[in-house]
Amino acid sequence: MQLLYDRDIETPESLLEWVKETGVTLVMEERGRYPTRPLLFSEYQYDPPTIRVYRYLPMEEWLNLMCQHHVGYYGPWYCLHVAFRFYYHLEMYGLYEIERSWFQRLFGKLDTLDERAYLFAKQVLGALHSPARFDAVVEQSFRPDSMNVPQNP
Repeated sequence: MQLLYDRDIETPESLLEWVKETGVTLVMEERGRYPTRPLLFSEYQYDPPTIRVYRYLPMEEWLNLMCQHHVGYYGPWYCLHVAFRFYYHLEMYGLYEIERSWFQRLFGKLDTLDERAYLFAKQVLGALHSPARFDAVVEQSFRPDSMNVPQNP
């Protein structure tokens, strides 16, 4: 199914422009500190339609490296979350929904909004892997148990 305003996303700016054309307000909130737990990188607000992305400037370079290494997307990391939350808007307003085959429906694949949004972000951005990998790796890095601290036997 083609989207209204469907186009090739060649640059991060073209994604941001596409989002704005659909009437969604995009707020980039830059923070000069590290995130606290639970990690929050983006939010979607239904009315008025707003995507809010939290950019933690001290770790921006590291997040870009994680995005490149684990997802295979070489644009700014926050584009993963913009595309992810943009799908929320498209589906909630009935503008677009990822097509699911009978097999996917029968076996519960892509049942959740998050699963469909990750697939959409991967497809729109041309990433090699699901952006869910990025979120999982970053989340794992901020867990206290992720430190390889030897335990006393």
